[in-house]
Amino acid sequence: MTRTLSALVACATLLLVAGPARADGPPAGRWKFHTSIQGQGRSTPITFLFAFSETDGKWAGDYLGSFPQLDKEPKFSAVQATATNLSFTVMIGKVEFVSFEGVVSKDGKKISGSYKQLGGPLQITELMATNLKKMSDPFEVAREALTTMETGPELFEAGIAVLGAAGAKKLPADEVRGIADKLTKAAAGYGSRWEFVTAINVATTLSNQAGLADVAVAQARRAERMLTDDSPLAAQLEVFETLDRALGKAGKADEAKKYAANVQKLVARDYAEYSKKELSFLPGAFAGRKGKSDRAVLVEVFTGAECPPCVGADIACDGLLKFYKPTDVIVLNYHFHVPGPDPLTSPDGMERVETYAKLIEGAPTVIVDGKAGPEAGGPASIAKEAFQVFNGVIGKRLETDAGAKLTLTVAPAEKGFSAKAAVSDLAAPGEKVMLRFALTEERVRYVGGNGIRYHHNVVRAMPGGVKGVALTKKSQEHTVTFDPAAERARLTQYLDAFTATEKIEFPHPGRPMDLADLKLVAFVQNDATGEILQAVQVDVEKK
Repeated sequence: MTRTLSALVACATLLLVAGPARADGPPAGRWKFHTSIQGQGRSTPITFLFAFSETDGKWAGDYLGSFPQLDKEPKFSAVQATATNLSFTVMIGKVEFVSFEGVVSKDGKKISGSYKQLGGPLQITELMATNLKKMSDPFEVAREALTTMETGPELFEAGIAVLGAAGAKKLPADEVRGIADKLTKAAAGYGSRWEFVTAINVATTLSNQAGLADVAVAQARRAERMLTDDSPLAAQLEVFETLDRALGKAGKADEAKKYAANVQKLVARDYAEYSKKELSFLPGAFAGRKGKSDRAVLVEVFTGAECPPCVGADIACDGLLKFYKPTDVIVLNYHFHVPGPDPLTSPDGMERVETYAKLIEGAPTVIVDGKAGPEAGGPASIAKEAFQVFNGVIGKRLETDAGAKLTLTVAPAEKGFSAKAAVSDLAAPGEKVMLRFALTEERVRYVGGNGIRYHHNVVRAMPGGVKGVALTKKSQEHTVTFDPAAERARLTQYLDAFTATEKIEFPHPGRPMDLADLKLVAFVQNDATGEILQAVQVDVEKK
């Protein structure tokens, strides 16, 4: 009788420990599930919000959302739960997306388990308890993640996401400082390299945000202390540029000047090294024309700093700049937001994209004297071949007589500069024959997603308007004025409006806008045929 009673007690205890889950305790509630989805040759992290509940002894799962959002809503096909275990299957349409089984932690804050995704290999993960009710606000998702994690890659992703929106969300400076310190303290556990990267990432993320400059300065100084004489130039430049920017925002202009001077010295060294290594081929020098044509061929390149396939074309065109003099070939680089936001984009450049809407299907697009040029998308390894192909097209145009004579002069004005273009011997004047101007910056240092560090002949504006002025006479003069300071303000206004409208941020807080080493290009184009008849380029002397 005693043995029987003991067995019953043991059995009852077992049922209490591993029996049905309580509907008001784990695994009931809301949980975050993190994984990645493969597509278009890359892996995209995604976080799901699931809820589990029990009614009349039957468990059910609900999909509450995901970030980023999915086109089709997942559905739970099976959920089983006890107080200590959870298993479920999630379907997308008729496809089994995820099958999971795991163990509820003693404190009920996580469920550690394994899962298969789309029939792939077994992986381990942790479902984390959450108070979130939706996933539509990535800021709140990241902010909560910060409170539940002390280490791991996701901590740094969440931290930078929160800091990136700290100014817009009006987070108190003390909270921002606490997040920054948490990240850099955690980073130390991954070695000095990651500690440096984290400190500079935090600093650059905060450096342009109102009221947070002091926190940015503190983190940039942390990174500065980690620099050595052997630190790469790129690392030194990033630290000094961030300190220059953050100290300026903090109202410490005199101290910022010291770092600005350091940046200028380092940029000269960095560009010298970059120029030696950028081209994997020797372009040589143009031997001259066979005939008497004085045409300057205009090569217009539509590209983007976030565009990996643009690398080959960009480097090939840099080869053209070394091979030809501007009296032979002029290169204009119009940046636009492809596939992501690019701070080298200008409003006039975007309007020029619309002008060539029938020719531009993506990036890169190369247009030679107003006509579609060769396709040249690809990595750096195709640059030499693209250079040779471009030269084949350009060579024929160089031997073609120009449709007009064109001269251009630029002189300082009360505000900015005044430029006068003189057109003569125009073969066929008319309302569709237009004179246009393009203001370019010879060299801009910006590292975007495609890794190119220096961008050349970047179009910053089109003085006089993208439409241009009609040339209705064989000989005609036209004057435009432009002010680099005003153009800088206009670019800033455009980029601010772009981020606000698109609700997107640029990959890096720095927006290169020195507008130094400027050149002005004038060109005559027949809009009826698209052909560019003549072009000329002059330097804009510094005032």
